[in-house]
Amino acid sequence: MPRSRIEGLLTSFPKLMPAGQQHTTIDTETIRYVYQPMDTLYMVLITNRQSNIVQDIDTLHLFARAATDVCGGGSLHEFAVLEHCFELLCVFDEIVNLGLRENVNLAQLKTIMEMESQEEKIQEAISKNKEKEAKEELKRRAKQFEQQRKEASRRGTGSGSGSGSFKSSLGSFTNSVKNAYSPVEPTISTFDNDAVQASLKPSSSKPALQGRGMKLGGKKDRSASTLFGQDTELAQELDTKLNLEAETSQPDVYREDVHIEVEERISAVVNRDGGVEALEVKGELTLVVADEDKGQLQLRIDLGDESNMQIKTHPHIDKKRFQGEHVLALKDASRSFPVNQPVGLFKWRFVSQDDASLPLSINCWPTVLGDGRTEVNIEYELESEDLELKGVTISIPLPADGPARPVIGNVDGDYTINTRTQTLEWQFPIIDRSNKSGSLEFTLETDDIEGFFPVSVAFVAHMPFCDVSITEALRQSSGEPVVFSKAVTLVTDDYRIV
Repeated sequence: MPRSRIEGLLTSFPKLMPAGQQHTTIDTETIRYVYQPMDTLYMVLITNRQSNIVQDIDTLHLFARAATDVCGGGSLHEFAVLEHCFELLCVFDEIVNLGLRENVNLAQLKTIMEMESQEEKIQEAISKNKEKEAKEELKRRAKQFEQQRKEASRRGTGSGSGSGSFKSSLGSFTNSVKNAYSPVEPTISTFDNDAVQASLKPSSSKPALQGRGMKLGGKKDRSASTLFGQDTELAQELDTKLNLEAETSQPDVYREDVHIEVEERISAVVNRDGGVEALEVKGELTLVVADEDKGQLQLRIDLGDESNMQIKTHPHIDKKRFQGEHVLALKDASRSFPVNQPVGLFKWRFVSQDDASLPLSINCWPTVLGDGRTEVNIEYELESEDLELKGVTISIPLPADGPARPVIGNVDGDYTINTRTQTLEWQFPIIDRSNKSGSLEFTLETDDIEGFFPVSVAFVAHMPFCDVSITEALRQSSGEPVVFSKAVTLVTDDYRIV
C-alpha cells in the first residue's frame, strides 16, 4: 500500500466519524476503521472488511495499552507520542508484522523492549572479576617491588637510581594493568556454559599483565618479563575471541512454539595456484517443539538443486513421502515430535571441486624482492553478492626467521599481529556486496615463501550455502498452517589455502 493511499485514508477518517454515536467502527465500501478515543487523540486501526472484527478490536486494545505503557501511563497527549515515537514504532512492529497480528501480549512486549540478556550479565560479572583480580595483583606486585628495592639498596646498588627505576617500573606496571583490565562495554554474544562458569570462578593463574617489571643494576628481570608477555598474549587472544563471538553470534530470533534450526559447516582446501582440491559442506535441520499440541507436524521444504547433494533422513521420517513431495513427516501419523527436545530430521552433504562454488576466494602472492625481503600481496573476492559473511578472519602465517612485526602497506579492513601463533590476522566485521573485494600488502625480512602458507579463513553467515529452505509447517491431521521460527547458521570448519 503506497504512502499516498495511507495518508488519504487517514485524512478521510475524521470526516466519516458519526456524531452522537457510541460505535467505534466505520465501514466503507472496501475499508473498515476500528478506533478508540484516548484523551485528545484517537488510536485508529485500518483494515479490510473481510477481517475478523473481534480480533481487530483485541489488537486495537493491545495497541492502546502498549502506547499508554510506553508513554509513561496516565493521559496520552501529542507531546508524549512525539517524545516516544521511536519506542512506539518498535512496539507496533512487534504487534503487527507484514499486516498480520503476532501472538504476543503486553507482558511479552515489555520483556522484548527491555532486552534483558543473561549473557550481558555474565559479561559484566567477568569484567568485575577481572578488575578485582587486577587490583589485588597490583597490590601484591607493589609490595614485591618495594622489597626488591630495599634489597638492592642494601647491596649498594644506589638508592637514587634504584628508586627512580622502581617508580618508572611501577608506573609502567600500573598503566599496563589498567590497559589490560580496563572496563569494556558489555557484549551480547553466545558463550559456552562451561567456559563461562570457569571464568566466574576465582582464577588461580596470573592475570594478564603488560610491561617488563623493574630493572635492578641494569639487568632485566627475564622471568617476570616472560610471564607478563605470555599473559598479555592470552588476554589479547581472549579479547579477540569475545569480539569475534559478538560479531558472529546468531541474531536474536523470537522463538515460536515450533522452531527450526539449520546449521551448515563448510570445509575447503584450495590450491594457491588456483583450483579447488576439496570442498565439502555438511548440514543438518533440527526441529524443536515447545507446545505438545503442535507436536504432530509435517514440514514442507524446498531443496533447489539436489544434483550434488547427498541426503539422509531420520529413521522415523517417511522417506517415500520425502523423496516424492519433499515433506518431512513421521511414518506413524499418530505419533508426535518430543517436546522441548531438539530432533535432527535430516542431514545433507555437498561435495564439489568447482571454483565457482567457493563462497570466498583468497589469492596470496608472495614475491622475493632480492634484498632479503619478501613482499606479500593478498586479496579476497566474494563470489556471490547475495552472501553476507560476518566476523571474517584471514590468518597468514609469518615465517619464523622473520621479525615479529611485518611492515604493512596498503590494507582494507583491520589487522592484528598474533605473536603467540606467529600469524597476521586480517579481519573484517562483515563482507558483503558493499565490500566484495579487498587487498592487503606487507613486506617481511625473509626469503621463505613457503612460510606464508597455509592461509586459513574463518567466517560465519546466517544464510544457507545449499539451497535448503522451509516453506511451511502444517498440522499432520488437518493440514492447518502452523507459525514457526527459524535460525540459519553457516560456519567454517577447515578453510585453507595451501
